[in-house]
Amino acid sequence: MPALLTHYEFFKTVEPNTSTIGLIGAQGPDPFFYYGCGISKNKKDKDLRNYGTLLHSVDPYITFKYLLEYIMGALDNEKPYLIEFTKGLLAHYLLDRNCHPYIWYKSGFVTEKDNNPSKYFNSHTTIESSIDVLVMDKFKDNTTTFNSLKYDKKAMKIVTKMMFSLGKVCYQNKNIKINSFKKAVDQMHFVQRALYSKTGKKKAYIDKHFKNTPLSSMSEDKVENLKLDYLNLNHKVWRDCVTNLNPRKDDFFKLFDNAKKEYTVFSKLFDDVLNGKTKITEIDKYFNKIDHNGFKVNAVKVYSDYIFE
Repeated sequence: MPALLTHYEFFKTVEPNTSTIGLIGAQGPDPFFYYGCGISKNKKDKDLRNYGTLLHSVDPYITFKYLLEYIMGALDNEKPYLIEFTKGLLAHYLLDRNCHPYIWYKSGFVTEKDNNPSKYFNSHTTIESSIDVLVMDKFKDNTTTFNSLKYDKKAMKIVTKMMFSLGKVCYQNKNIKINSFKKAVDQMHFVQRALYSKTGKKKAYIDKHFKNTPLSSMSEDKVENLKLDYLNLNHKVWRDCVTNLNPRKDDFFKLFDNAKKEYTVFSKLFDDVLNGKTKITEIDKYFNKIDHNGFKVNAVKVYSDYIFE
């Protein structure tokens, strides 16, 4: 990720006239993380959560090539919904690949020497939920997490069918069903509604009784309580998690702007493919085998600077 409100705000920035189905697309594969409300131990629910992880780590060219081909073969009256949704997915990917290298560097991650998945899941989600709060404060937007997930039922039915095809045909997932994506979005909405703390009292209760758990790290704090420099506004040097090279001082909003510039290029490229002006294979070099994490597919992260120490 970044978390859902940052993706929501980003897509509103690059596509000001979007409808709700584009904003759902802007959540990318993330709704699958909420399948079974994120806690079910049912084997099929866990498989679909893992499928969400897979979509973040594979070569995105495979995903988007399949989706563009699906759109070109779709009914004409369905294409506007599918295109807008897929542009949302594209925006999600581009924001991820630009911002994730910074977030991973500050959150840390599991390594052979430090195998503590709970610690690093919570650090990662704490940073992202905090960035959500700060981004929405920057844009003076009071939209809540759960309200950002509203959708048109007709449009959802159309895009859910495409996401089913992606999982079943392209990635041969045996557990995905025709309504799985819609169900995942609905469960994402349920979890976010349950965690929402308008006054901050629920957040305080969660932090007191469920400290160092996903309930705490995923629930959003008040902006005045966020003391760490999550956005890197002090421009501290950070580096590539894979190589420890490429020292940068970019703050989060610089990364946000970089993603906006890339979206302009990619969006036109997608339009050209759909209009027959560009061969679909041309998009491969633009993705350059960089996954949602912002690194080459299968790259191993090694280096970090844990923000909480």
